[in-house]
Amino acid sequence: MTAKQTITFATFQELLPDSCNHPLKKQLRDKARYYGRKFLFKKQCDALVYFLNTHQTWIPLFQQNPYRFNALLATYCDKRFSATERLNAITNNLLMLEEKWA
Repeated sequence: MTAKQTITFATFQELLPDSCNHPLKKQLRDKARYYGRKFLFKKQCDALVYFLNTHQTWIPLFQQNPYRFNALLATYCDKRFSATERLNAITNNLLMLEEKWA
């Protein structure tokens, strides 16, 4: 029996590890964007992490490369979706993939 894995939302340092090499203005802008969005969408970020911890299939994918959080969110971060609709679209697509692969 394997131990249950858990995952947390990617930190700023995990998403942008080379940010310390950028000019100070860009570093500040990137940090402000990350923490601002993380604050505004905390409920959805926590719900996504809860979903991933509940559906263990996806944890290795996000542990392998934490930037996949950003890529996944960027796919759904346009004006077509509200934050809740975005979360629902992500989780529904992941569930659909699970069903097709099973």
